[in-house]
Amino acid sequence: MKIADVRVIQADIPVERPHKMSFTTLEMMNFVFVRLETGDGLVGWGEAACLGGPTWSEESSESVAATIERYIAPWLVGREAGEIEPLARELARRVQGNPFARAAVEMALWDLNGKALGVPVHRLLGGRVR
Repeated sequence: MKIADVRVIQADIPVERPHKMSFTTLEMMNFVFVRLETGDGLVGWGEAACLGGPTWSEESSESVAATIERYIAPWLVGREAGEIEPLARELARRVQGNPFARAAVEMALWDLNGKALGVPVHRLLGGRVR
């Protein structure tokens, strides 16, 4: 199950009521969605929520999207999607820092594998917590 395509979608989604934080008031939530597709058409999704942009974290939705598009996607295409842990280790080596970008890609890999196996992701991660 090889990854054939990586797409990044940025979305600014308005909130129902403004959310006051110590440094700003959020009227929009900034998200980056990652869509991984295999050669046989299976799709997995991941996301990064960049609350408040770089005022809250070292990453913004723009930096997450750029990191994935420029550094992660070209390397990821053609790789075996079922090798989540080796891919995550290599990703951490290739892309220092950028935890939101890496997490969004890892989420998409887990989602893709859950769909391929016909099980929810929580089963892949050890099952339901009691």
